[in-house]
Amino acid sequence: MPLHLPSSFELGSLSVKAKVYTNELSTIYEALEKLIRDPHGCFEQTSSTTYPLVMALIVMDNLPEKNEKIKEMQKEGLEKLTAGYNKLLSFEADKGGYEWFGDDPGHEALTAYGLM
Repeated sequence: MPLHLPSSFELGSLSVKAKVYTNELSTIYEALEKLIRDPHGCFEQTSSTTYPLVMALIVMDNLPEKNEKIKEMQKEGLEKLTAGYNKLLSFEADKGGYEWFGDDPGHEALTAYGLM
């Protein structure tokens, strides 16, 4: 693939990065790594990091090869999923349901989403 440089530029101001995937599963491994994140913030932010972890762990369980890196990712993913689940529980309102920050009253749509 040819590299086209601008007609003028400051020396040392350009950089090139390349990523080489050694097999078909390399892109999947990279995507799975990016899904393993610490849960944080309100209910919506916590669920947007926690729910994808469920899918990532399912994919990892079904990978054809389980090397040490995958096993470590599974362990880390399960730890973060547990932390996310516990954080989601903290948003339960005292009178029932879930709310963005755990206040009363619970939000009907958010509660439905949380139970899903």
